Amino acid sequence: MHAAKALLALCAAFSNSLAFAHDPPPASEPSKASAPATPPAELSTEEKLARLNEGTMKALDAKDYPAAERLLKEQLALEETFITLYNLACVRALQGDAKDAYTFLERSIDKGFITRSEMEADPMLESVRLLPEYKALLDRWAAKIDAHKERGLRLAREQFPDAKQSAIDEHLRLTYANAFHENSFEAARAELTKLSAWAEESVFPDLFEPQTSRDDAWVVVILPSQKDFKTWAVRMFGPEIMQGFSTVGGSYSNDEKRLVAQDLGPTLRHEFFHVLHWRSMTRLNQRHPTWVQEGLCSLVEDYDVIDGKLSPSTSWRTNTVQRMKSANVLLPIRQLVTRTSDHFRGQRRMGMYAQSRAVFLYLWQKGKLKDWYARYTREYAEDPSGLLSLERTVGMKAEEFDKDFRKWAATLEMVPEEMKPGMATLGVEVDTGTGEGPVVLSFQKRPPSPAQGPIVRKPESSPSGSKPAPNSANPTGNEDNKADRLQPGDVITSINGQPVRDLPELLRRMGQLKPGQVVPITIRRVKLIKTIDTTLGEYRPNPR
Repeated sequence: MHAAKALLALCAAFSNSLAFAHDPPPASEPSKASAPATPPAELSTEEKLARLNEGTMKALDAKDYPAAERLLKEQLALEETFITLYNLACVRALQGDAKDAYTFLERSIDKGFITRSEMEADPMLESVRLLPEYKALLDRWAAKIDAHKERGLRLAREQFPDAKQSAIDEHLRLTYANAFHENSFEAARAELTKLSAWAEESVFPDLFEPQTSRDDAWVVVILPSQKDFKTWAVRMFGPEIMQGFSTVGGSYSNDEKRLVAQDLGPTLRHEFFHVLHWRSMTRLNQRHPTWVQEGLCSLVEDYDVIDGKLSPSTSWRTNTVQRMKSANVLLPIRQLVTRTSDHFRGQRRMGMYAQSRAVFLYLWQKGKLKDWYARYTREYAEDPSGLLSLERTVGMKAEEFDKDFRKWAATLEMVPEEMKPGMATLGVEVDTGTGEGPVVLSFQKRPPSPAQGPIVRKPESSPSGSKPAPNSANPTGNEDNKADRLQPGDVITSINGQPVRDLPELLRRMGQLKPGQVVPITIRRVKLIKTIDTTLGEYRPNPR
């Protein structure tokens, strides 16, 4: 999901939450249309910025570049952003002042713009690129990237004060500001590394080739405390975002090169895939439609690790597709590929995300996902929607695809979304937790069957001051054997070697297991990370 203020993006392909001008207007005499007025003083800053943005667009449509410049400078006085500075560079260049345009361009870069490929391809900056100052700027580009990296991390620390732990990943070009337990954080980082390898192998070829990745901007990944996340979300989206179905789990802003995720599971995976996809699009100078962006990134929310390799799986989103199929409300593919970002934010957004993800799960299971992306990006100019490349990859016309897709969807198993009698159970009540994993609240009132307690394995890490590891004389490390089983307050982070970061993921894992199985459960208990071999019981709901 993207989030940014509705500011003008005149010259470069910024993130999809921003307004876009159309083809660059040629330098010519302005029309006789009256210049937009300055907003009334009594308006709020947000309202003034919106009015100024609207006025700037009208001035550009009228080819009244002096008026556009005036309005952009009024925006700059209210809020200095790299977007406004970049747009001023374009407007000054359109008026024939390349040197002044370069001044605004460099200020934009120092303020946050760092996408070199867009700057070098922008037709409005053609005159600027002839300047010796511009050529010297390119020679300093590596230093500009490093400065942007440090600036992003510094701002993250200021705005998310609980995220005190930092780290750098040179390979992925990520910096981290983290508020989670360090062991869970390291596990999440390792998961992103595996996910990036899968992305390069299965979707985006040569994504990490050194020669082509050297100009990729660094992205700051912020994993905040609940308190800091709520403060940020309300500031970004308003208080209603924390209520009901409007709840947001995270965001990736390609403008700011900033990822924020409140959990280490599906949200982080989804937003991280946005990072990788935007890098691919930027290199290709393409802008893929929302169904492609959100479908690809939703695909990796849920997966299984099979023989050490990631495999996207069915999930609660494919359950949604099953229900849509039963209600006969699945969109024909010709309609799905035309849906805009507004549709993905509208009342049927859950269905939009679910069906888009399912299309890519279909391609993955058919072994055609990588082929589709290669064909799509190669034929993008012919059909940016992706429909033609889909038809050609699967060898079917759209109507034939719709039939086969529905037939395939009918074969998908429903994933548990609640505990049902007969399912495997851990024998404890759990809560969703704070993003690290489900938290054990208490034991179930009715014991599971069979009621065999878990067996402790050796701790994976034992920080200074924590309980010593078990030994042969005291195999549990606790004489009353309370440490031999899940306890209230334990944070469950994986089951049977598969990550578990939230309740839907926990339910999906339990649906894959059987009562009586002995499976390893990895938990965090205060500072201690340990794995408990647990015999699963059979869920029997309490009588009312």
